[in-house]
Amino acid sequence: YAFEGCSGITGIVIPESITKIEYCAFKGCTGLQKVEIQDLAAWCAIAFDSEKANPLQFAGNLYLNEQPITNLVLPETVITVGDHTFEGCNITSVTLPAGVVKIGERAFHKCTNLKSVTLPDGFKSIGAEAFYGCEALTAINLPHSVVTIGDYAFYRCLALEEIYLYAGLK
Repeated sequence: YAFEGCSGITGIVIPESITKIEYCAFKGCTGLQKVEIQDLAAWCAIAFDSEKANPLQFAGNLYLNEQPITNLVLPETVITVGDHTFEGCNITSVTLPAGVVKIGERAFHKCTNLKSVTLPDGFKSIGAEAFYGCEALTAINLPHSVVTIGDYAFYRCLALEEIYLYAGLK
């Protein structure tokens, strides 16, 4: 509850040294409009205890070196997108590099402007509610390597018209 109720905060800079943000750290930060980071790989490595631990839940806008991110392309060093990492972010597309094997729970939850996701060959797991509420998502192609799709992974993806699965998926 570090910043609970601090509705006057409009922007925050998260340094690369942050590795964990505790439960409800940003609860009630309704004035938050901008989250600034310097390294996407460092951002992906943060352990968020809940959706209210991630300032994006309230701000929506993620900036990398003062540039807004709308088309998210993760660096090659990222292998996992953790729980809640981009929850509520105003992104329109996601491209994951070849090494990414997992998307955590609620990783892209309520990214309402997200239209497209590109998953690499070798990708294995989509966590529960990973794309829940991604209302603009129209299609996703799951590679043959996918072995797990969590509960409600695509719930409330209202524009989702096509999801390409392969015969061996369980």
